[in-house]
Amino acid sequence: MVEISHRERVVRAKIIYYGPAAGGKTTNLVVLHRRADPKRRGEMVSVNSTQDRTILLDLLPVKTPAFRGYELRFQVIAVPGQRMYAASRKLLLNGADALVFVANSAADRWEETIQSLREMNQNLLTHGLDPAKIPVILQYNKRDLPEVTPHDAMERTLNARHNASFSAVAIREEGVLETFAAVLQMAMEDIAQRFKLGANVRNARSIEEWNAESMRSMFGWSAGVPTTMPAMPSDNGASLSVPGPARAVQSEPKVLVKVPVARSVEGMTSPSAATSASDPLAAEALVESYAQAATDLTSALEEMREQRDQANKQSVDIGAPFAAAHSLLEGNDPDAVLKSLVMRIADGLGAVSASLSLVREDGGLQSVILHGLQREPLISDLDEQGRSLGSAVVDGGKSRLFFSGDAGPISEVLERSAGKLTSVVAIPVRTTVHRHGLLVFYLPPESIPPHAESTDHLDRLGGGVALVLELAAGTLARERLVQAERSALIGRLAEQAIVEMGPPLDRTFTTLGRLRTQRDGPEWLSTELLGMGKELSRTKRFRDAVLEFMGGEPPAMNLIPLGPIIQSVRAWTADILERHSVQLQTSDLSPTDRVRADAFLLRSALSALVERSQHDLNGQTGGLIRLSAHFTDGKAYIQVSDNVASMKQPNLGGGDYVSWSLEQSGASWPLSFVTNVVDYFQGHVTTTATESGNELTLILPAQ
Repeated sequence: MVEISHRERVVRAKIIYYGPAAGGKTTNLVVLHRRADPKRRGEMVSVNSTQDRTILLDLLPVKTPAFRGYELRFQVIAVPGQRMYAASRKLLLNGADALVFVANSAADRWEETIQSLREMNQNLLTHGLDPAKIPVILQYNKRDLPEVTPHDAMERTLNARHNASFSAVAIREEGVLETFAAVLQMAMEDIAQRFKLGANVRNARSIEEWNAESMRSMFGWSAGVPTTMPAMPSDNGASLSVPGPARAVQSEPKVLVKVPVARSVEGMTSPSAATSASDPLAAEALVESYAQAATDLTSALEEMREQRDQANKQSVDIGAPFAAAHSLLEGNDPDAVLKSLVMRIADGLGAVSASLSLVREDGGLQSVILHGLQREPLISDLDEQGRSLGSAVVDGGKSRLFFSGDAGPISEVLERSAGKLTSVVAIPVRTTVHRHGLLVFYLPPESIPPHAESTDHLDRLGGGVALVLELAAGTLARERLVQAERSALIGRLAEQAIVEMGPPLDRTFTTLGRLRTQRDGPEWLSTELLGMGKELSRTKRFRDAVLEFMGGEPPAMNLIPLGPIIQSVRAWTADILERHSVQLQTSDLSPTDRVRADAFLLRSALSALVERSQHDLNGQTGGLIRLSAHFTDGKAYIQVSDNVASMKQPNLGGGDYVSWSLEQSGASWPLSFVTNVVDYFQGHVTTTATESGNELTLILPAQ
């Protein structure tokens, strides 16, 4: 019977492989185990006799990709086929959600196959399961034998419901994955219909699409695509060449228990052969109790493995902020470290999009890292109190999980993705003292969202990121100061003050030196003079650095890819452009398209120009800004153009870019700033007024 936890968003179900003895049920599970991605399957457990015949069960736990925001866990179980283990088969059928009947195609085993099918139907009725309604797939195995029952005869006799059926040679993997794909799809169709799973999710993937993705994810298999894999051993120790994906050879299934059973007993065909002549009912009850104990043991073992894997994953998650902090202490670039940290957490969650937003001075949020997003919806979308959803999460101090179909504004964001996103993980980045920001991750349908019980772990993860931000704050502040110095943002007044402070600073420094040499002064004066000397030394070094910069010292520049710079400009300006209904078009660039510049300064310059054009386009329907680039003769031509003239032509006269877009609006600083920056990059700027609007081109060295 299906077990569903809506709080944990976990579905547990059971698929049974049933059939006569030696029909190939265990071989099917061995093939599934060998072919499965280790991340998607647990260890296969068998309770066998010393002759390697299943006496209680073979169990293979598998995890498919998520379905409409629910984690799916299947127990795939092969029951023992010998008649002496009838009690085990009867017990294991209890709670079955789907069945694969593995028929032995051997002509001399036809009667055993028919008897096994009748027994399966009777056992289902005993457990209150309707054989006419439960999902059943038929597999006609061992079709490679010299004498087999004709396929048509097997269909007429065994498949009265006309369910899907497959011919198979399981030892060669033929028909194994096709059979499993069919039973998996039937099981999910039945579960989704009975329990209305994800019924309120709009634009959800169909079960057929989910099933195809599941088979690709678990086995690297697609219907109709031939694959190859290493040979697997046959029963007699020889190797058989079998089809399969090009994977590394997986570990062999684990045998949990081997029970000594005499061959003379194991080969008996009568159920009474395994029972006590004096009390057969007691013997059957004993076998049933063993079977129940085995199933309980394997379920508990799998649960322990799940808890172990979850604990290991959480340990790896918590290790990510510590690794980032260590990287910062080694002197690595804070921006790169933070982006790497966000991406590492995103990979662990299976997210396709992510963002990091920081708290501004006014209490709002500003996105600083965007991956796979043009903007962060949790900043622009509001809750019932009129606050942004992101601010509400940060203020609440607890991580939040949002799912497609839930009520609220974020559900509309997921719906707009047309089924490509099904859940959102929002993690406040804060300590007990400071609110730093918000991490947001967007998960696709195949990714398993965290359980509701894992929010404490997510909160700890957010706290770790907050500590990384606090550690990075000093480094970032120092870098921004250096960049401000190099880009001459201190302004003319500050520059003049720096120049004019030179002579008095030098005289003061000299006077302090003379006073410190006086031997008859009080001790406190010597201490104070020593401290003042240190402060003045730092001030003098700062002044000298600014003078070097003003004297033409070029900034430290590297050959950097232009594509990420342009994408950053799009991210930086997304909010303001959207508020004013201005469209920004950007060109696609190759990773080899590089310019020699400083990344922060170039982003700042291009963002200033985009925002300048946006200012001129305010209130104009159809406002358009283009940010493009091309490379010729070792130079990069980066162009920012707009359609200001076509929007405001009746109100504008002739003139160049400056007169139209800057001087007339009383704000000439963007162009001055850009020109200053480009000069330091050893490039130059051209401006042009066109019939549609303004064009400004930055020409920079590209090698």
